[in-house]
Amino acid sequence: MDRLPPLIRITAVKPLEGFKVLLTFSNHPQKEVDIEPYLHGEIFEPIRNNPEMFRSVRIEGKTIAWSNGADIDPDVLYYGFKPAWMAEVCSQISRSSGSEAMMEYKGYIGKVEIDDEAGILYGEVVNVRDVITFEGASVDEIQKAFRESVDDYLDFCAQRGESPEKPFSGK
Repeated sequence: MDRLPPLIRITAVKPLEGFKVLLTFSNHPQKEVDIEPYLHGEIFEPIRNNPEMFRSVRIEGKTIAWSNGADIDPDVLYYGFKPAWMAEVCSQISRSSGSEAMMEYKGYIGKVEIDDEAGILYGEVVNVRDVITFEGASVDEIQKAFRESVDDYLDFCAQRGESPEKPFSGK
């Protein structure tokens, strides 16, 4: 049976530039962590949008927390686990292979990839020669951005009086 790693707690926090913090852990090492990828969801919006609120981070319950009730699991920060929203995205998008997923709209196929470092989803339409790209921070956002990009492409072609490329069918 695999042993679980030891539970780690945070004993001190110091906000740095951007969304970085210097954390001191219960086993004594210090680590600079960019927590931007973890700041997704409704409870984190005020923190993302207000640098003063971000800088008001404090220790509460042996982890980092803010006055609005938001906190982040200390083991996630210490071990560098994927943020919860990213795990949710992975489970909601039907995966084709690795960190890629596929979507279809009006015959156009969008390939979606996850950028763990930037904490975003990004993609491009793969069954045409024209370049059509899109990005988002959640499943809903990436699906909406994909549809909007295809619609924008079709509108752009119509405005120019050109026929849009027909998606390759593979047949």
